[in-house]
Amino acid sequence: RYAIPSFAAPGTWNFTVDYEGERYERPFAVASSGPPPAGAVPNGDDAVTRPVQRVGVVGSGTMAIGIAEVFCKAGYDVVLRARGTEQIDKARASISRSLEKAVVRGKITESERDDALGRFIGSTSFDDLADCDLFVGATVEELSVKQAIFATLDEIAKPGAILATTTSS
Repeated sequence: RYAIPSFAAPGTWNFTVDYEGERYERPFAVASSGPPPAGAVPNGDDAVTRPVQRVGVVGSGTMAIGIAEVFCKAGYDVVLRARGTEQIDKARASISRSLEKAVVRGKITESERDDALGRFIGSTSFDDLADCDLFVGATVEELSVKQAIFATLDEIAKPGAILATTTSS
């Protein structure tokens, strides 16, 4: 019933799906309250992964910034698309503060902080997202906004790219 992202290793993205006590692992599977996704394999022993190196995050709010930080820390290159440079600066500063706190607490090294920050790119252009393997839309909960974003992403995304969205409800 729940799709939980897990990082198998940098460059791959799998979903672990638990359905009525059975565990399924498939790349990019979306679980629902219905039967398991078509082709889901119990225990995921022969699951095929899809390479992911570059992630596009659309949005600049708290959730988008947090998602961008998690991907950067996990070793993925991240392009955060925001409406203006002020939002990009805010996102970069927020991620920097969070990573600095992690250094102070001994959770990560200074080198890991610097590497994560080096993976972050801010942009105001959707065109800068064209090379992304995975997109996460983390914007306001308005259907028309999400539809417009996904229409744009559908135009620029390379074949095989994954489009995903968040929800706060």
